Amino acid sequence: MAYQDEINYREQLNHQVYQGKKLTKEEIFWLETHCGYSSVLGYPYLDFDIIKIKPNVDYTVRIRLEKLTYQDRVCSVIFVPAKKGKIIADFPVVDYRGRESIGKPIYMLTHDLTIEKNMVEVHYRSELGLLQICFFCEFYDEKLHIKTGGYSSGPKASIVMLREDVEDNKVQYRCNPGLEEFDFDSFVFSVEWEERP
Repeated sequence: MAYQDEINYREQLNHQVYQGKKLTKEEIFWLETHCGYSSVLGYPYLDFDIIKIKPNVDYTVRIRLEKLTYQDRVCSVIFVPAKKGKIIADFPVVDYRGRESIGKPIYMLTHDLTIEKNMVEVHYRSELGLLQICFFCEFYDEKLHIKTGGYSSGPKASIVMLREDVEDNKVQYRCNPGLEEFDFDSFVFSVEWEERP
């Protein structure tokens, strides 16, 4: 399927949801396992990316901060598409209910990357051979006059990223964190993966 066809199909499915129609399991699976390109900006602007790896293989995934000049909070996010696999961290993680765990399989990891803590490493395994990448950022909403936040996979059209393949097993993401004027150099991170022995 071509990029524009994927964008159009995703818009069609989202429109069905907005109208209150229920999607089939196959349609939901497609939404979760294909790249999300910006419906406003189109290709190559990504709401979220899908990296293809070998299915049912254990990987070490490293997310590294490459550049940060954005003043508010920004986080890298990795996600197991369709929840078919697991992420295991050897450091404390906190779920949305505030419960902390170490080494427990999870499906999503949002991690603050800072100058001081510029890299995170996790164990990753996908039954489908897919790894989803997006990011979260805080920003000031001019209309509401409040500081808020959002994921690149969310509805705010300006929160997007650009992908650059660095090596066969390394991708770099240049992100526009909530800024309407577009600044893809204020938050840059890379994702690298290698098979575990």
